[in-house]
This record gives sequence, C-alpha cells and structure tokens, in this order.
Amino acid sequence: MATVSTDFAAALTTRYSKIFEDEFLAATRINDYKRICTVFPSKTLTESFNWLGTPPQMRLWTDQRVHQAIAPMFQYNIQNNHYEATVDVDRDTFEDDQYGFVETRVAQLAQEAARYPWVLAINALLANPVCYDGQAFFAATHAEGASGTQSNILAATGQTVTAMITDLGGAIAQMRGQKDNQGRPMYLGGDGLAVLAPPQLEQQFRQIGFNDFIVTQASAGVFGGESNWLKGRFDLIVDPYLPSATTWYLLDLSAAMKPLIYLDRKPAEFVALTDPGNQQVFNQRMFSWGADFRGNVGVADWRFALRVA
Repeated sequence: MATVSTDFAAALTTRYSKIFEDEFLAATRINDYKRICTVFPSKTLTESFNWLGTPPQMRLWTDQRVHQAIAPMFQYNIQNNHYEATVDVDRDTFEDDQYGFVETRVAQLAQEAARYPWVLAINALLANPVCYDGQAFFAATHAEGASGTQSNILAATGQTVTAMITDLGGAIAQMRGQKDNQGRPMYLGGDGLAVLAPPQLEQQFRQIGFNDFIVTQASAGVFGGESNWLKGRFDLIVDPYLPSATTWYLLDLSAAMKPLIYLDRKPAEFVALTDPGNQQVFNQRMFSWGADFRGNVGVADWRFALRVA
C-alpha cells in the first residue's frame, strides 16, 4: 500500500466511512433493538419518564370534558451514557497490509456499534432494575391505583416441550389478566407476542411455534392428534446473550409502548485519526479508527414483559 499523505488519508477516511455505514445498516437489521424498545429522541443528559402508566379512560361526554393530567405519580429517569470502540493500527502494519485486514476491522467495528444497543436492551432485562412504580421490573408485587397486586413472573415447570407448552399457555393467560391503574384489562397477550429465549430452548420453542400438532413425547418426537393452538402464536427471538439455559421471556410488542425504552441521544458515528500531521500519528506511528454513540436503555411498562424461570 502507498505511503499515507494528507490527501490519501482523507480519501481513506471517506472510503472506510462508506464501509462502516454499509456494515452498520446490515448489522442493525439482524440485531434490531427497535423490536423490543420504544425509541425516544433525547436532547439532554437525563430524561424523565414520570408519565409512564396507562392513559385516562374514555367516558360519555356529558356537559364538558373532564381533564385528566399526566400526573407525576412516580419518579423515573433514564440517563444517557457515552459508548465507544476504538482500534489502533501501527502505520507500518497499515502500509504493508495487502489483504484488506484493516477494512475487515472497520467492518467489524460497524457490526459491534450496531449490535451494542441490542446488548444494552438484553442487559436491561437481565439487570431487572427498579421501574417506574418503584418495584423491580420483574416482580410479584406490582400495584398501581385500582389494579390490585399483580405479577409478571411465572415459575417454569420444566424444559420439555410438553412442560413448555403448559408454561407458555400460562404465561399468555397471566399477561392477558394484567390490569391498568383503573382496574381495567390491558388487552395484552393478543397479536404481537414474542418469546425471547436462550439457544438451549430454541428447539423446543420451534416445535411449539411451528408444528401443526402438539408433541406428546418430547424425547421421542411423537406427535399427538391434538391441533397445536400455539402454532403461529408468537415470534421467536433467540439470543445467546441470555445466560440462563432455563429462563425465557414473553413480550407483548403490539402496543405503542414496548417493554423497554431506548434513548437516542447521538447516533453511532465513525471517526478516524489518520492525518500524518497529527501528533499521535507523527510521534507513535499509530492510526486510529473508532465508533461512538450516546444513548441508553431503560425498562418501560412491566406489564408488557413476563419472565418465566
């Protein structure tokens, strides 16, 4: 490769930026955090979500409107963080690179930047932080207004297909029973359901979600004559970041509010340090390429997610 001049460095940055953009978009389609997160544009360090909860109830219009303010019943904030990934390449290594190793590294950098918001989303579920009502996101003691005490946790009965059919049916029924702060059913558990599961449970969930008939003997793969009412009932999201081989999640993704919130403070940006006149390049003979973005993921309405463990 030719010796790097200032003009060549600028052209190289343009070329690598295009590689980064293409790979970033491709990777985003695979790890699309928007499936499980509601995206909120952010303009400040910390955003308040004190308004989380359910909207006012429709009523018969008599003489005039009854104004129901978005009252800050709870205090819940999400703070943006800054994330980065940077690769350094010795100038000699770069100038001797005849096989496109640096281009490959830039492509990998883009894939990492695109994947990380999804990682943040999964980590938010695993961390089980305190949500807007003051309880842990997954808890058996949620209560709000006239809802009564409610839970978004279900004890698993096993990991066989038969047991998981029972558990999934129970999870859907439990989600359907969730009420808002006025004691009204939330109409969850309908269309737009997704199961988020570890790879160890993928085979079972694919049998549950795609077979025409229910498996009666999971170890032998024997199908009974009973029609599988769960076929096509849910989307399956398999994620290796889930550390437990026995814990999975039922998500309702049909509403305007998803189970998680993504703060979009600053989209991913590709940056380069390749100018021969730069002090680092001049003194250390080191080029740098990096990606960074600002944002964060927090939990939203707990009723849209149920943990089975």
